[in-house]
Amino acid sequence: MAHTLSRYKKCVASKETTVAVEKKPTVERREVVALNNEISELKSRQLQLLGKDLTGMGLHELRQLEHKLDAALLAIKGRKEQLLLEQLEHSRKQEELAQQENEILRREIEELRGLYPSALSAVTPPTFYLEYHPTAQRTCSSSKDGAESQTACDGDLVEEVSDTTLQLAPPDGSGRKRKTPELETRSCNSENNPLK
Repeated sequence: MAHTLSRYKKCVASKETTVAVEKKPTVERREVVALNNEISELKSRQLQLLGKDLTGMGLHELRQLEHKLDAALLAIKGRKEQLLLEQLEHSRKQEELAQQENEILRREIEELRGLYPSALSAVTPPTFYLEYHPTAQRTCSSSKDGAESQTACDGDLVEEVSDTTLQLAPPDGSGRKRKTPELETRSCNSENNPLK
């Protein structure tokens, strides 16, 4: 009899486990179905918020949706304005720091200029320029017929004398300026040198 009872207990225990196993899938199936329904409802609401699927909505629902969208738009604009103001304040602080740094550097430069005026001028090389001083020329009168362009004085051909001076000096004019040399002028008198 003990043997029969043990077999009975085993049989009853196995039936209970199969019933429990069968109950678990039905609960899970219900949860899956509920979650799928919730997902489809959320997708539908998303499409409505995007303005794409408004077919099943009445006038009252459309007004509610419009108010929700207006409130959301105002919140977005407020946040955007807040971010822009923060960026503006940050930029102003950076500008103030840059101005302070520039002022400090400007003061340091002025102090260095006051302490080392000759050293700073030696550091920056002077810019040189050319100076041209044209000289006055006198030529002898040409032949009467005008055929020859060369002139003669004292039996020699007159050479055009050009005195071009080159002077290198800094542009501020602190360098010495030379006098333009005066050329010996040759004079041709028709009395002394007759041309023929």
